[in-house]
Amino acid sequence: MLNCCFLFFSGAVYILKENGAKIVQNLETLSRRTEFLIGQGTQLRQDVKKRKVEVMTQIDENFEKIIHMILQKRAEVKLKYAEAL
Repeated sequence: MLNCCFLFFSGAVYILKENGAKIVQNLETLSRRTEFLIGQGTQLRQDVKKRKVEVMTQIDENFEKIIHMILQKRAEVKLKYAEAL
């Protein structure tokens, strides 16, 4: 009877050890994957910031062109009115 309990206990310990090793292995795998995803997220955030700066620069350039065109047209209109008088 004692021998039977010892074998059962040994089997349970072996199963627990194997499950523990698998859990540790899975956690290590998930940890590596998490680190990779964090790195990707950081890179994506930097890319988005860079793209945002590029877009804002383009918008500023377009506004500058529009302002220049408006001022130029305004000067032309003033000149026409001055010539008409």
